[in-house]
Amino acid sequence: MKGKSQELCSNKSDKHCLIPPTEKWPVLDQLASIKYNQYLMRILKVVTVDDSPIIAERLQTILAQIDHINFVGNANNITSALSLIDHAQPQVVILDINLEADLPDLNGINLLIMLRKKYLNMKIIMLTNITHLQYRNTCLANGADYFLDKSNEFEKITEIVGGFTKQAERNFISNEE
Repeated sequence: MKGKSQELCSNKSDKHCLIPPTEKWPVLDQLASIKYNQYLMRILKVVTVDDSPIIAERLQTILAQIDHINFVGNANNITSALSLIDHAQPQVVILDINLEADLPDLNGINLLIMLRKKYLNMKIIMLTNITHLQYRNTCLANGADYFLDKSNEFEKITEIVGGFTKQAERNFISNEE
């Protein structure tokens, strides 16, 4: 087994040397296991919260094209969003204001406030068709990192989330040194 890991990763000082644990290699050498775990730490988990299956599918397609992203899933209401987010602990949430009504008088802004109180470092992108200045200001004042118009700014998701992955990579590298 050790010979196999050396064959796949002959340069032990290579930061990009990865050997994922599989049943073929029940005992990995310690360095390979550490490198694999370090690689996993670079992956950003993303959850979307939108009641439109079409939008959720479009977001999943866009996110699949960005390196170092793990699309965890979509929730269509506040209850399922809280459950999914608490379980998955994503670093990024893309959130709509209008959601399926599962809790009376609550919407995506209420969820934004709940998330910001609990997850200070989470990146939250509001993606909505409700683009009135009042809503934009309310979301940004309550901790949204971005406020995007679904109709005109959808394509910015790639740039913004890609920027988050680059920042995570820079943070990871600076922590390694």
